[in-house]
Amino acid sequence: MKIHPFTFIYIFLAFYLKMSNYIGFLLFSLLHEFGHYLAACYFQFEIQYIMVLPFGAFLALNDFGKHPVTEELIMLLCGPLVNVFFMIVFYFLHQRYLLIINMFICLFNILPVYPLDGSKILHLLLSYFLDYQLCFQIQLKMSLLLIAIGLAWTHSLGRMIVFMYLFYQNIIYYKNYRLILIETILSDHHHTQPVRINYQLKY
Repeated sequence: MKIHPFTFIYIFLAFYLKMSNYIGFLLFSLLHEFGHYLAACYFQFEIQYIMVLPFGAFLALNDFGKHPVTEELIMLLCGPLVNVFFMIVFYFLHQRYLLIINMFICLFNILPVYPLDGSKILHLLLSYFLDYQLCFQIQLKMSLLLIAIGLAWTHSLGRMIVFMYLFYQNIIYYKNYRLILIETILSDHHHTQPVRINYQLKY
């Protein structure tokens, strides 16, 4: 596990200013990623690390896109399902505040904005029906549209920083998606059965 240096500053300020909501958000974001991590271990993904950022966490994988689609979908869904589990638990424990934190993390992560889970799930589901390169293009356009709406809508500095970080990740993804596409094609050719669901892809 890696922790971004700014995360330590945020945690210190949260304890100093008694911002328990931030600590709860970070804790359940980390548990969300452990849901992905356990599924990735089960399906033998090539795991790099879990990075803890000031506003969340993410699991870095070396071979995402090179496993069967069903395995990747299950792995992606295991993160939000952790939050759904805690939502149910806190509902029965009448802990409304913790329930809302988990609901927010779950709903935010299933937004179709790269690199959130929802964007990757959308991309995988589109691969059932569409040309794989077109799936990347639709994924990016949807992601950038929602980021633009988010930036226009929000007046919170914290949310603006999050959306700008997501925008930066999309720029990197746009530069690299053709390379990812080529790597997927090569991975398919090294398997006796293609890992993509859509076996008639026009690469």
